[in-house]
Amino acid sequence: MLCWGGDIKQNDAFQVANAFKITKLPFIGLLCLTVNSTPTGTGVVQSTPTMSLVLKIQGIPLKSDSNSVNVDKVINKMHKAYQKYNPTLVSLIADRNEREAATNIRRRQDEAYERSLALDRARAQQRERERREREEAERREQDKKQWLKWRKSQLFPEPAQDRKGEYARIAIRLPDGKRITRRFEKSCTIEEIYAFIECNYLNDVEDVQEDQIQRPFDYAHNYNFNLVQIMPKAVLECYSSILVKDCNLTWPNGNLVVEFI
Repeated sequence: MLCWGGDIKQNDAFQVANAFKITKLPFIGLLCLTVNSTPTGTGVVQSTPTMSLVLKIQGIPLKSDSNSVNVDKVINKMHKAYQKYNPTLVSLIADRNEREAATNIRRRQDEAYERSLALDRARAQQRERERREREEAERREQDKKQWLKWRKSQLFPEPAQDRKGEYARIAIRLPDGKRITRRFEKSCTIEEIYAFIECNYLNDVEDVQEDQIQRPFDYAHNYNFNLVQIMPKAVLECYSSILVKDCNLTWPNGNLVVEFI
């Protein structure tokens, strides 16, 4: 309950007095929400709650020389008005609380639904990403296999031993400890040595004819190992433009170790 009082000489109180058509002072009034009930063929229809002045007590002196003012009379009228209109107010408050509770329930349900929907979308997007990644990985794996077959078909044949001065003899130790020695044309590139190791020892690549397989489009092969000279320590960089005869790690002889990156 909110109590408010004012002096008629003040602007706010003067406006309130005019609004409620107050003609005698002092004045006490009771404001509360009220509804109008209208019987219809389908039942009683209630109007929208409005703020109403349900009790007006005007011109009753609060003090007198004869002490004849019955304060209890004012309190009794207020109490009767309160008892009359409070059930409606309690009902309106209960209806409002029920609506707010229902609204909160719907809001929580909507939020839970949106969270579930967002989670489903995120899972669907994750599955789609994983599917694309699997497809991309499978495609790259197929491209790698095709590239290895193509690259093996492009390897230079080992030069004949009697062509001294035309090849480099290179000893290579593999990751499993096996040691191989092979001759490489002096005019081939360093990448040729990498491709030879990759296709013949690190991957089981079948032999195919050059015209039986094409180089895969838009695929760049990355070697996952280095060829290293142990003493002194040096890495044979896989630059395709460097020739065997131009590298002191391979010409005229080389001794290399395969080290995975």
